[in-house]
Formats: sequence, C-alpha cells, structure tokens
Amino acid sequence: MLEGEQQAEAISQAVHYIRETYYQNKLAMTPLSQTQGLANVDTGWKIQLALIKQLEPSMGPLAGWKVAYSNKEVQAQWGIDEPIAGAFFKSQLIESGVTLDESDYNKMMLEAELVFTLAEDIDEKVDSLDQLRDKVALVSLGMDLPNNNFSFNPTPADVVAAAAGSKYYIVGAGQDPSLFDLENLNISLRRDEQLVYEGMGKNTLGGPWHSLQWLANKLVDLGKPLKKGQLVFCGAVAIPVHTQIAGHYLAEAGPLGALEVTVKPADKLPAGE
Repeated sequence: MLEGEQQAEAISQAVHYIRETYYQNKLAMTPLSQTQGLANVDTGWKIQLALIKQLEPSMGPLAGWKVAYSNKEVQAQWGIDEPIAGAFFKSQLIESGVTLDESDYNKMMLEAELVFTLAEDIDEKVDSLDQLRDKVALVSLGMDLPNNNFSFNPTPADVVAAAAGSKYYIVGAGQDPSLFDLENLNISLRRDEQLVYEGMGKNTLGGPWHSLQWLANKLVDLGKPLKKGQLVFCGAVAIPVHTQIAGHYLAEAGPLGALEVTVKPADKLPAGE
C-alpha cells in the first residue's frame, strides 16, 4: 500500500481497538504507542477525530471538549509544548448529586473546572481574547470525571487518540461570564469535607479565556471547529485527584455555586444502585 493508505489503515485499526476495548467492553487499553508505534500527537488527533465519527451514532451528539495538560509544568513533564484536548458526548453528561461505582473505571480521576457554553460557532481563528467574549453565552462550574483507561503509562499521543480519558461530566448552572473575574476565581474540591484540590482560574494557561482561545484555534486547524451550544471545560486548576479513596466529593467556585458526586467501592453500593 501507499504511505497514505497505510496511515489510513493504521488509524482505522486504532479506532476499532479503542472503541471495542474501552467504549464497548470497558477494559483497560494497552497504549497504541506500544502496539502500533503511535509516535506523535498529530497522528493521535487524527485517530480521535475518526473515533468521534464512529461514536456519535451510539453516544449522542458531540457535547463539547475538555482541555487537558493546560499547566506548563505538566507539559514539560510530558515533553509537549501545548495542551491537548478530548471530545465528549451528550450521553456522558450526568447530574450533580449522583453516586458512581468505581468499578466502572480503570483508574478514576476527578477535577473541578470552569466551563464555557458557546453562544455561536467559532469557525475562524481568534487573534485576541476580546474576540471571544461575545462568542460565549455562559460560564459554569464543572466536574470532569475522566478515566485513566490504560493498562500502563501512555504517551501524550495515546491520551489524545483516546479522547483524553473522557468519561463523565457534570455542569452547574450557567451565568453571564462578564460578571466575574474568572482568572482570580478560586475553585476547590473537598472529599468528606477535607480539602484535596484548590486553585485559581488563571492556573489554566493564564486563565480560562486563554484555554478557550487555544482550543478554538486548534480545532479550526483540525477542521473540527467549535459549535454553538457546545461546552468547553477549560482545564484543571490543580493536580487532578485520583479517587482511589471513595467518599463524597464537593466542588465549589464561589458565586458559581457547588457540585457534588459520591464515589463508592463496587462491593459497597447500597441495594438498588
């Protein structure tokens, strides 16, 4: 086969593996960097975009995107010079107050973040933050509950290919973003009333507007621009919590309110759950 045909076949095989192993059978995946020689993030993006097309019919429309690795120190640890992002679908949005079974995860993680709801499509690259402000309808507090869905340590390319561990999301009530200093808004997460995660909005690329600008421009480059009504999780403001410890988790962001989720071990779920 020609080189282009070989890459297309490799992408097809990767999508099939991710869909069957993780999304259908809920098993931990061997990183594609180990099994298929996935070597760069650009190819990881091609796999994720092809995966989105495969998953939308069964998981509902594309609901939005999460920005990950938005901290420069984290990027340096991973050997990359920009964030990554993962898509999520309507069926992955859940309500605040739910109880989750940790057996539904390989390695559960939890982050509290700021979330934008888009007022219009962003189908051209954005040069300044001022251009973005009229394109956002609402800001909310959100909880991202991703799954480290690999059998051992992945590369950034592996994480991109698998949609950055997208699993479940909670989004609070939306408010006018112009009312708040989002860069200096404190966001916290407590487990059974003990503080386990805390940071300011500016911890994500200098602020959530910067995260949105990066994502909007990246998706224009990839030919998958942001659409009206989609949600953008702007990135963790602190090191994500690995929820090996079950308990009640409460996220708070001052005037944006609070969200909660309870994580219980699989063998201790109340009857009927």
